[in-house]
Amino acid sequence: LSLVPSDTTTTLAAGSAATVTLHLATAAEVDLAGENLNIAVDGEMLQIPVDGKVVTASSRVAPAALDLGTACVGTQVSGSVSLINTGTATLQMMDAPTLDQNFTAAFVMPSTYPSALAPGETAVTTVSPAASATGVVTGPLEWQDDVPSDYHVPVSLEYVVNGTAVSPASLDFGTLEVGTPGSSQQITIQNCEAVPAQVKVRSLRATEGPIGAWTI
Repeated sequence: LSLVPSDTTTTLAAGSAATVTLHLATAAEVDLAGENLNIAVDGEMLQIPVDGKVVTASSRVAPAALDLGTACVGTQVSGSVSLINTGTATLQMMDAPTLDQNFTAAFVMPSTYPSALAPGETAVTTVSPAASATGVVTGPLEWQDDVPSDYHVPVSLEYVVNGTAVSPASLDFGTLEVGTPGSSQQITIQNCEAVPAQVKVRSLRATEGPIGAWTI
């Protein structure tokens, strides 16, 4: 905060007035809680509470691209896309995320739009292929907020006739604060053959970070 003029001493005649201007700089985050403008009048101190915040509006999506991997022809798989509020400002999502005719969306959190997204909160949308989809299916998921951000998340899936299908091709848990409850994601393994197949999850292999951070 800056005061213009910065320090004023004046005598007010009966019926007259004096004016000062408060300016709030927005170059950095700040919380004005507890701030007061002090005015000394004839030996008495007047305090005028001054409130407000300077916040940062930012967000990200995870994953940046949703590869649903492979699925057996005629079966249904799904994956999730998250919009994460990484700033200190409450964001507004006026419109629900949209997909083209190759995929359908289910709004997990929130379930209706428009909706607000508080700092640290995550919005989640589940994406599934349309019932008529076959072969290689691609399409964009489009999602906007008032940062403003205009996200275009490529979504892909391949239907296979033979062999083993695995969905999704990769997982992205996004960014979580230390100590917050971890989320869970599913991996679907399908046998596309006419005879039984034996499946065993052998191990977790980490390229970065401790393997003990994960459970199956």
